[in-house]
Amino acid sequence: MNTYARATVALSDNLSAFGDVQYRHVSYELFAPDGSPNGGKSQQTINFDFLNPKAGLTYQVKEGVAAYASYALAQREPTRTDYTDTPAERRPTAEKLHNLEVGLRHTTGAFQWSANYYLMLYRDQLVLSGRLDDVGNPIHTNVRDSYRTGIELQAAARLAKGLTFSPTATVSRNKINNYTDYLTDENSVEHGTQYKQTDISFSPSLTFAYTLEYELVPGLRLATLARYASRQYLDNTATDSRSIPQYYVQDVRLRYLWHPSTLGFREIELAAVVNNVLGATYVNNGYTYGYLYGGQAYYQSYFYPQARQNFLASLNLRW
Repeated sequence: MNTYARATVALSDNLSAFGDVQYRHVSYELFAPDGSPNGGKSQQTINFDFLNPKAGLTYQVKEGVAAYASYALAQREPTRTDYTDTPAERRPTAEKLHNLEVGLRHTTGAFQWSANYYLMLYRDQLVLSGRLDDVGNPIHTNVRDSYRTGIELQAAARLAKGLTFSPTATVSRNKINNYTDYLTDENSVEHGTQYKQTDISFSPSLTFAYTLEYELVPGLRLATLARYASRQYLDNTATDSRSIPQYYVQDVRLRYLWHPSTLGFREIELAAVVNNVLGATYVNNGYTYGYLYGGQAYYQSYFYPQARQNFLASLNLRW
């Protein structure tokens, strides 16, 4: 169950403020391990009540240019399987996120842009650390201190008549402080390795994308689209051999937009896309796990390869 309230107030001609607050209630009722010496299970109820506030200011520097700042607190409960599959003594608790953002945006003219700085401080972030349940499935654990910080840049430029360029990029740092990674040996004994600071899994430090589009004739647009992601790690140990390499993918799109005066439609769009036109061989997801045997660490990593050239055609009808 959740509910929220929101308000916006004009403090002056150029300065406005907003605030909102969300209340969330989550209740799990389940039959699960209860931590008893004999490893028994029992009927249990677990309740969470979260109050998530957010507030910010926006200052109109001049026409089309605004500066803003905001703070938000967000809280998230463990998943249901964190209770049904996790030994009671290892159950994680809810995570908290303090998010601070400041930025500047320009929204008029032939060149529009925005720059946003964010700092996300986690307390008890839920991560996979190599720990397993009693049948060998990975379970979430809490890491006390972790953070994400970075700059997000967006722009939209009209380069010439009919030609637009829209790039976006994020440069970030994503770290866990004082992290312990676990491997289990053939006797089901866990062995931990300490990391003073390491990268958060699946968190590239650089991403960017752009769309370059040209209107050939009224309604007919040709575009090239690109996206890039730097290296991402499959676990929280920042090990290159267990990571997704950087990749760059280019697409080409042709679309025609028609506003018919009959047929009963407000808009008809025909589109064709050639994805990965350069035929890049890349993966964008995967997972890994490791174990100890005879005192030696072994890891298995699995990747999801993406299609090389592939095609899509679409017809969109709007009325």
